[in-house]
Amino acid sequence: MSEEQLIGVISVGSYEGLLSSWRITRTTANGNDEYAAKISFRTSPHDGSIRSLKSSGKILASGGYDGSVALFDIVNNKKVGSLIQHEDSVDDIDFYENSYIATGSADKTICLWRTKDWALVKQFKGHTASVNSLATASCGKFMLSVGRDAAVRMWDLMRAHNARTRKLPMIPSIIRFANTDEKFIIVVGRSAIVINGITENTEAEYKTESNIMTICVDGDDLWIGCVDGTIYGYNLLDNKFYGVYNITDKRIKYMKAEGGYITVLTAEGNVIFGNIDENKDINTILTWKVDTRITCGDFAIFKN
Repeated sequence: MSEEQLIGVISVGSYEGLLSSWRITRTTANGNDEYAAKISFRTSPHDGSIRSLKSSGKILASGGYDGSVALFDIVNNKKVGSLIQHEDSVDDIDFYENSYIATGSADKTICLWRTKDWALVKQFKGHTASVNSLATASCGKFMLSVGRDAAVRMWDLMRAHNARTRKLPMIPSIIRFANTDEKFIIVVGRSAIVINGITENTEAEYKTESNIMTICVDGDDLWIGCVDGTIYGYNLLDNKFYGVYNITDKRIKYMKAEGGYITVLTAEGNVIFGNIDENKDINTILTWKVDTRITCGDFAIFKN
């Protein structure tokens, strides 16, 4: 007897403005697992390309070149609303649990929205150029952002103001929290740099052979995806190097590891779903091609 289990939903945003989502299922029969990907919906929510995607619970948020944020219920496959405030493209999105959503824009601002009624709580101003990336702390008390002004800004979400600013010698493309709210990671070119947020000292620097396109933190593990398709793996506790993985030779646009699974999307339209075993080896389970130029993605994993 077999039983089908929903593992999660992979969503893909494209330069052409198409948003596509697939339900990933696992069927266990006679002790063997079989996985399948089934398209759940396709839509064009923006006037222009899709710049960012992020999910929390059953809600998927899509940031567009048109400055709007489209909201979807990815369990029931329907659009539930839109957020309108930004005057330029929405280039990054992050959730704090299922309570708040932060959106960073090329209009130099960050908007904080309350999810229970989708009200705009605060529009943060301070960056003097486009906001490249943002990250909310797991405690919900503060948020970090980086912009094309080469500034790292810490925002006090309790008092709704810019609490600290640090200028960098180069423009960072990505910022993420590490395995604790006390540390964060910035990406500059071919380096992922771990910084202690209290002392502001650099604690580690991970270098790659080609430019870094995306990173993700899964527990104590850091995964780095690069423009040449390589993936680097590290342990943030002891800086152990897991290795270089070559599951694609295409430019990686998005990557997420969680719950023993990993999703990798390439700019050329490759979707790769796999698992990470106890030896930190990446094993491809499913792969398919889409006829769009991928700009961003999301993997919403459903815990049973």
